[in-house]
Amino acid sequence: MPLNRNSASRLYAFLISLPGHQDNTQNLSAWADALGIMESDTSRQARLVSEQLATLSRELDHIREGMKSANFSPHLYTKALAAFDAAFSPMYLSSTWNHVRQQLKPEHMLALQFCGEILPDEEDEIQQADLDEISSLLAELESLAAKSDLIPERLRRLIETQVAQIRAAVASYKIAGAKVLREAVRASYGELVEAKDVITEHKNSPEVSKLAEVWRKVNAVADAALKVDGVVQLGQKAWLFIESVIKGAA
Repeated sequence: MPLNRNSASRLYAFLISLPGHQDNTQNLSAWADALGIMESDTSRQARLVSEQLATLSRELDHIREGMKSANFSPHLYTKALAAFDAAFSPMYLSSTWNHVRQQLKPEHMLALQFCGEILPDEEDEIQQADLDEISSLLAELESLAAKSDLIPERLRRLIETQVAQIRAAVASYKIAGAKVLREAVRASYGELVEAKDVITEHKNSPEVSKLAEVWRKVNAVADAALKVDGVVQLGQKAWLFIESVIKGAA
Protein backbone atom coordinates (compact mmCIF):
# COMPACT_ATOMS: atom_id res chain seq x y z
CA MET A 1 0.00 0.00 0.00
CA PRO A 2 1.61 3.33 -1.05
CA LEU A 3 1.99 6.11 1.51
CA ASN A 4 0.40 8.59 -0.88
CA ARG A 5 -2.31 8.30 -3.52
CA ASN A 6 -1.32 10.39 -6.51
CA SER A 7 -0.68 10.14 -10.26
CA ALA A 8 2.55 8.20 -9.80
CA SER A 9 1.27 5.70 -7.24
CA ARG A 10 -1.88 5.05 -9.28
CA LEU A 11 0.16 4.52 -12.43
CA TYR A 12 2.55 2.19 -10.61
CA ALA A 13 -0.36 0.14 -9.25
CA PHE A 14 -1.89 -0.06 -12.71
CA LEU A 15 1.34 -1.17 -14.40
CA ILE A 16 2.22 -3.88 -11.89
CA SER A 17 -1.29 -5.30 -12.30
CA LEU A 18 -1.02 -5.64 -16.09
CA PRO A 19 -1.86 -9.16 -17.23
CA GLY A 20 0.96 -11.17 -18.75
CA HIS A 21 1.05 -11.32 -22.53
CA GLN A 22 3.21 -13.16 -25.02
CA ASP A 23 5.70 -10.87 -26.74
CA ASN A 24 4.00 -11.46 -30.09
CA THR A 25 0.56 -10.33 -28.83
CA GLN A 26 -0.75 -7.33 -30.74
CA ASN A 27 -0.67 -4.20 -28.58
CA LEU A 28 -4.25 -3.24 -29.43
CA SER A 29 -5.73 -6.45 -28.06
CA ALA A 30 -3.31 -6.49 -25.11
CA TRP A 31 -4.19 -2.95 -24.05
CA ALA A 32 -7.91 -3.62 -24.57
CA ASP A 33 -7.59 -6.57 -22.20
CA ALA A 34 -5.60 -4.56 -19.63
CA LEU A 35 -8.04 -1.64 -19.76
CA GLY A 36 -11.18 -3.77 -19.59
CA ILE A 37 -12.43 -2.64 -23.00
CA MET A 38 -14.89 -5.23 -24.25
CA GLU A 39 -15.45 -4.17 -27.85
CA SER A 40 -15.48 -6.49 -30.85
CA ASP A 41 -15.42 -3.78 -33.52
CA THR A 42 -11.72 -3.14 -34.19
CA SER A 43 -12.11 0.52 -35.16
CA ARG A 44 -14.14 1.36 -32.07
CA GLN A 45 -11.80 -0.72 -29.90
CA ALA A 46 -8.82 1.24 -31.23
CA ARG A 47 -10.56 4.55 -30.46
CA LEU A 48 -11.43 3.53 -26.91
CA VAL A 49 -7.94 2.18 -26.24
CA SER A 50 -6.39 5.37 -27.65
CA GLU A 51 -8.55 7.47 -25.33
CA GLN A 52 -7.37 5.53 -22.29
CA LEU A 53 -3.74 5.67 -23.43
CA ALA A 54 -4.15 9.45 -23.68
CA THR A 55 -5.38 9.42 -20.07
CA LEU A 56 -2.25 7.50 -19.07
CA SER A 57 -0.09 10.04 -20.89
CA ARG A 58 -1.79 12.94 -19.11
CA GLU A 59 -0.94 11.29 -15.80
CA LEU A 60 2.71 11.30 -16.86
CA ASP A 61 2.41 15.04 -17.44
CA HIS A 62 0.99 15.47 -13.92
CA ILE A 63 3.96 13.52 -12.55
CA ARG A 64 6.44 15.71 -14.44
CA GLU A 65 4.80 18.88 -13.18
CA GLY A 66 4.68 17.58 -9.63
CA MET A 67 8.30 16.47 -9.55
CA LYS A 68 9.41 19.76 -11.07
CA SER A 69 7.48 21.64 -8.37
CA ALA A 70 9.08 19.42 -5.73
CA ASN A 71 12.47 20.54 -7.07
CA PHE A 72 13.90 17.05 -7.58
CA SER A 73 16.68 16.47 -10.11
CA PRO A 74 15.10 15.58 -13.48
CA HIS A 75 17.66 12.86 -14.24
CA LEU A 76 16.13 10.78 -11.45
CA TYR A 77 12.83 10.32 -13.28
CA THR A 78 12.79 11.76 -16.83
CA LYS A 79 14.22 8.64 -18.50
CA ALA A 80 11.57 6.45 -16.87
CA LEU A 81 8.72 8.80 -17.81
CA ALA A 82 9.98 8.96 -21.40
CA ALA A 83 9.92 5.15 -21.53
CA PHE A 84 6.32 5.11 -20.29
CA ASP A 85 5.44 7.73 -22.89
CA ALA A 86 6.73 5.34 -25.54
CA ALA A 87 4.78 2.44 -24.01
CA PHE A 88 1.52 4.45 -24.09
CA SER A 89 1.93 5.83 -27.61
CA PRO A 90 -1.01 4.88 -29.89
CA MET A 91 1.49 4.83 -32.76
CA TYR A 92 2.47 1.34 -31.60
CA LEU A 93 -0.99 -0.22 -31.34
CA SER A 94 -0.28 -2.35 -34.40
CA SER A 95 3.06 -3.47 -32.93
CA THR A 96 3.53 -6.32 -30.47
CA TRP A 97 3.65 -6.39 -26.67
CA ASN A 98 7.40 -6.80 -26.78
CA HIS A 99 7.63 -3.04 -27.42
CA VAL A 100 5.65 -2.25 -24.26
CA ARG A 101 7.47 -4.80 -22.11
CA GLN A 102 10.83 -3.27 -23.04
CA GLN A 103 9.70 0.08 -21.61
CA LEU A 104 8.62 -1.36 -18.27
CA LYS A 105 12.12 -2.09 -16.99
CA PRO A 106 12.66 -2.60 -13.24
CA GLU A 107 14.66 0.62 -12.98
CA HIS A 108 11.84 2.57 -14.64
CA MET A 109 9.28 1.06 -12.30
CA LEU A 110 11.51 1.90 -9.31
CA ALA A 111 11.76 5.53 -10.45
CA LEU A 112 7.96 5.67 -10.75
CA GLN A 113 7.58 4.24 -7.27
CA PHE A 114 10.02 6.89 -6.03
CA CYS A 115 7.85 9.61 -7.61
CA GLY A 116 4.82 8.18 -5.87
CA GLU A 117 6.53 8.57 -2.49
CA ILE A 118 7.64 12.14 -3.23
CA LEU A 119 4.43 13.58 -4.66
CA PRO A 120 1.77 14.62 -2.14
CA ASP A 121 -1.27 12.64 -1.12
CA GLU A 122 -4.12 13.78 -3.41
CA GLU A 123 -7.07 11.65 -2.43
CA ASP A 124 -8.59 8.82 -0.48
CA GLU A 125 -9.50 5.67 -2.34
CA ILE A 126 -13.06 5.49 -3.67
CA GLN A 127 -14.69 2.24 -2.64
CA GLN A 128 -15.75 -0.10 -5.42
CA ALA A 129 -19.27 -0.11 -3.95
CA ASP A 130 -19.56 3.62 -4.66
CA LEU A 131 -18.35 3.21 -8.24
CA ASP A 132 -20.80 0.34 -8.70
CA GLU A 133 -23.63 2.49 -7.36
CA ILE A 134 -22.81 5.25 -9.84
CA SER A 135 -22.80 2.69 -12.66
CA SER A 136 -26.16 1.31 -11.51
CA LEU A 137 -27.67 4.80 -11.37
CA LEU A 138 -26.39 5.48 -14.88
CA ALA A 139 -27.98 2.28 -16.16
CA GLU A 140 -31.30 3.26 -14.54
CA LEU A 141 -31.13 6.76 -16.05
CA GLU A 142 -30.26 5.35 -19.46
CA SER A 143 -33.17 2.92 -19.30
CA LEU A 144 -35.64 5.63 -18.24
CA ALA A 145 -34.60 7.93 -21.06
CA ALA A 146 -34.71 5.18 -23.67
CA LYS A 147 -38.20 4.00 -22.73
CA SER A 148 -39.89 7.34 -22.13
CA ASP A 149 -42.28 8.84 -24.67
CA LEU A 150 -42.88 11.92 -22.53
CA ILE A 151 -39.57 13.76 -22.83
CA PRO A 152 -38.40 15.68 -25.91
CA GLU A 153 -35.58 14.38 -28.07
CA ARG A 154 -33.38 17.27 -26.97
CA LEU A 155 -33.58 16.16 -23.33
CA ARG A 156 -33.01 12.54 -24.30
CA ARG A 157 -29.81 13.48 -26.18
CA LEU A 158 -28.64 15.56 -23.22
CA ILE A 159 -29.11 12.61 -20.87
CA GLU A 160 -27.24 10.30 -23.26
CA THR A 161 -24.32 12.73 -23.34
CA GLN A 162 -24.30 13.11 -19.55
CA VAL A 163 -24.35 9.34 -19.09
CA ALA A 164 -21.45 8.92 -21.53
CA GLN A 165 -19.36 11.58 -19.75
CA ILE A 166 -19.85 10.09 -16.29
CA ARG A 167 -19.37 6.52 -17.51
CA ALA A 168 -16.07 7.52 -19.16
CA ALA A 169 -14.97 9.16 -15.90
CA VAL A 170 -15.74 6.02 -13.90
CA ALA A 171 -13.84 3.93 -16.47
CA SER A 172 -10.80 6.21 -16.11
CA TYR A 173 -10.85 6.31 -12.31
CA LYS A 174 -8.28 3.60 -11.65
CA ILE A 175 -5.79 5.50 -13.85
CA ALA A 176 -6.61 9.16 -13.21
CA GLY A 177 -8.22 9.07 -9.79
CA ALA A 178 -11.12 11.01 -8.31
CA LYS A 179 -10.28 14.18 -10.21
CA VAL A 180 -11.88 12.68 -13.35
CA LEU A 181 -15.23 12.80 -11.56
CA ARG A 182 -14.68 16.48 -10.82
CA GLU A 183 -13.69 17.04 -14.43
CA ALA A 184 -16.92 15.38 -15.54
CA VAL A 185 -18.85 17.79 -13.32
CA ARG A 186 -17.08 20.80 -14.84
CA ALA A 187 -17.47 19.46 -18.38
CA SER A 188 -21.26 19.52 -17.93
CA TYR A 189 -21.37 23.28 -17.37
CA GLY A 190 -22.02 24.37 -20.94
CA GLU A 191 -24.46 21.63 -21.85
CA LEU A 192 -26.62 22.27 -18.81
CA VAL A 193 -26.62 26.03 -19.38
CA GLU A 194 -27.88 25.53 -22.92
CA ALA A 195 -30.49 23.00 -21.81
CA LYS A 196 -31.69 24.83 -18.70
CA ASP A 197 -35.06 25.65 -20.29
CA VAL A 198 -35.89 22.05 -21.20
CA ILE A 199 -34.61 20.76 -17.85
CA THR A 200 -36.76 23.29 -15.99
CA GLU A 201 -39.78 22.40 -18.10
CA HIS A 202 -39.39 18.70 -17.23
CA LYS A 203 -37.87 19.05 -13.75
CA ASN A 204 -40.53 16.84 -12.19
CA SER A 205 -40.02 14.01 -14.67
CA PRO A 206 -38.47 10.71 -13.51
CA GLU A 207 -35.63 11.24 -16.01
CA VAL A 208 -34.52 14.62 -14.65
CA SER A 209 -35.01 13.40 -11.08
CA LYS A 210 -32.71 10.47 -11.80
CA LEU A 211 -30.19 12.78 -13.49
CA ALA A 212 -30.12 14.88 -10.32
CA GLU A 213 -29.63 11.74 -8.23
CA VAL A 214 -26.70 10.65 -10.40
CA TRP A 215 -24.95 14.01 -10.11
CA ARG A 216 -25.49 14.17 -6.35
CA LYS A 217 -23.85 10.76 -5.99
CA VAL A 218 -20.93 11.68 -8.28
CA ASN A 219 -20.34 14.91 -6.37
CA ALA A 220 -20.56 13.23 -2.97
CA VAL A 221 -18.08 10.51 -3.95
CA ALA A 222 -15.58 12.97 -5.44
CA ASP A 223 -15.96 15.39 -2.53
CA ALA A 224 -15.22 12.65 0.00
CA ALA A 225 -12.14 11.43 -1.88
CA LEU A 226 -10.31 14.56 -2.99
CA LYS A 227 -7.80 16.38 -0.81
CA VAL A 228 -6.40 18.93 -3.29
CA ASP A 229 -8.04 22.23 -2.36
CA GLY A 230 -8.05 23.78 -5.83
CA VAL A 231 -9.68 20.75 -7.41
CA VAL A 232 -12.24 20.45 -4.61
CA GLN A 233 -13.20 24.13 -4.77
CA LEU A 234 -13.56 24.17 -8.55
CA GLY A 235 -15.59 20.99 -8.46
CA GLN A 236 -17.82 22.28 -5.69
CA LYS A 237 -18.53 25.46 -7.65
CA ALA A 238 -19.40 23.33 -10.67
CA TRP A 239 -21.70 21.15 -8.57
CA LEU A 240 -23.48 24.17 -7.05
CA PHE A 241 -24.16 25.37 -10.55
CA ILE A 242 -25.50 21.99 -11.68
CA GLU A 243 -27.65 21.84 -8.57
CA SER A 244 -29.06 25.28 -9.36
CA VAL A 245 -30.03 24.09 -12.83
CA ILE A 246 -31.82 20.99 -11.64
CA LYS A 247 -32.96 22.36 -8.28
CA GLY A 248 -36.17 20.82 -7.16
CA ALA A 249 -35.78 17.97 -9.65
CA ALA A 250 -35.54 15.35 -6.94
